[in-house]
Amino acid sequence: MEPAETFNRALRTWAHWVDRNIDPRRTAVFFRSISPEHKSRENLQWCYNQTRPFYDNEGYLQLFPKSMVKLVERTLLRMRTPVRYLNVTKLSEFRRNAHTGVYTKATFSWM
Repeated sequence: MEPAETFNRALRTWAHWVDRNIDPRRTAVFFRSISPEHKSRENLQWCYNQTRPFYDNEGYLQLFPKSMVKLVERTLLRMRTPVRYLNVTKLSEFRRNAHTGVYTKATFSWM
């Protein structure tokens, strides 16, 4: 099975469960999208330990499939239960800094 079809089936299953089991008068439903990968063509670790923002003239290679975002948006629109969509994919596409894993590992010895 293709990854997009797998993701689509999982979303439909989730949406069906939410519509059957959630009372929107009592419960707010949120869906947070995924943060996309950021890589350059030359350096696959380019966001590691970076603190300055991404600039348009740099070699940015976007690997997150837009079709997945469309699947989420289409599924949410078809649901009976209102869902608040937190689209961090769009917000994060041009971000190369703020990957907490790099800083967390150096800061906290228990991780």
